[in-house]
Amino acid sequence: MRRHSILGVVVSFCAFALTTGCKAKSIGADAAAVKPAPKVEASEPVDVSLVELIATPATFAHKRVRVMGFVSLEFEGDAIYLHREDWQHALMRNGIWLDVSGLDGGSRLRTRAGYAIVEGTFDPQKHGHMALFSGSIDNVTRLDAWDVDRSADGGI
Repeated sequence: MRRHSILGVVVSFCAFALTTGCKAKSIGADAAAVKPAPKVEASEPVDVSLVELIATPATFAHKRVRVMGFVSLEFEGDAIYLHREDWQHALMRNGIWLDVSGLDGGSRLRTRAGYAIVEGTFDPQKHGHMALFSGSIDNVTRLDAWDVDRSADGGI
């Protein structure tokens, strides 16, 4: 009896979809149609979120990007994460490895960890120390502290 009720619901849904003109769409195709990759000058970095880099790495492969997130500069762990908690709990897949070897002393964080804005070239094939991260930002040319803290304003 239960199979007949489930079958009835499925048939009713299909009939409704056909009569109202609903069309099935692939999630991947729909997502690509919603937001195409921005077009910029070759030297100008693309403003992108870490979520976009992690979810669609091929879109930004070998492009100059500008991202913001929680940066940690530590032995075998230079990386930018979605949140401070991702770093605290070692959620490496929520982070992107940073190659900061070419930075001068003037473009570094004042501390070893904090929210920052980073510019460099994204490489989805490189995954940092022990291949733990979701890609790499190489040739980092900017690493500046992001000192905005809305909690100091009393919040909403």
